[in-house]
Amino acid sequence: MNQEGSTLLKARVDQNGQVVQVQIVASSGYPVLDEAAQQAVQTWRFAPAQKNGEAIPSWVSVPINFSLR
Repeated sequence: MNQEGSTLLKARVDQNGQVVQVQIVASSGYPVLDEAAQQAVQTWRFAPAQKNGEAIPSWVSVPINFSLR
């Protein structure tokens, strides 16, 4: 496989901190890496954004780097 690259995603996080949508902002150039990044972020949990002390939905930028060691 020997593929390396970076994928920049944006994720919509709901008021409970759950990811409800993921979009590719910048591709790694490898569809398999982009898909792996999307699938991983879809399972993550975030601290929700706050406005006036209340949790609100928001978008977050998520860079994912793939490198071989």
